[in-house]
Amino acid sequence: MRFSSRVAVIVALCVGSFVHTAAHAQSGFFITYSFLGIASCSPTTLQGTVTASYNLPPGSGNLFTSVSINGGAPSTDFFTINPPAGTNNPLPFLFPIPTTTQPYTITGIVFPAQGGTIVGSGTSARYTCNVDGTVSAEFGPPPVGTTTNAVPTLSQWALVGLAMLLALVSWVQLRRRR
Repeated sequence: MRFSSRVAVIVALCVGSFVHTAAHAQSGFFITYSFLGIASCSPTTLQGTVTASYNLPPGSGNLFTSVSINGGAPSTDFFTINPPAGTNNPLPFLFPIPTTTQPYTITGIVFPAQGGTIVGSGTSARYTCNVDGTVSAEFGPPPVGTTTNAVPTLSQWALVGLAMLLALVSWVQLRRRR
């Protein structure tokens, strides 16, 4: 009877950890946006209007951003959007940048975030500031390799428990064969 109780606890731990991680991966959080209207740029700013739809986790730091100018090292940060769900049309923006000679390209990636971790599906934008101050924009899914499609997995303690469970089952099977 004690043997069965221990196995049941270990299995419950493993299954509980797996289900928790899988549920977190299926969060339903998203953000999308598209270009709306005319944008302009200068050597120090990019401004324009977009429309955005989003469902972000509640709380602070619910939006992760990564911005790169001319393919340089990205600048990353977490921002808080409140309320965490909605559609904003129009949504004006004014993005200050370090002084940069035109033409230049700004690439941005945004994802919903929770507790300092990226969750859900994000989107990307690429703004090209032309010499005459006009802007062209492309929106779409994040580049390959930047998405964080969570893979159901076990925590380190659940893996230890699973390894112990497998060792125990193997040992019992070997004893039965003798």
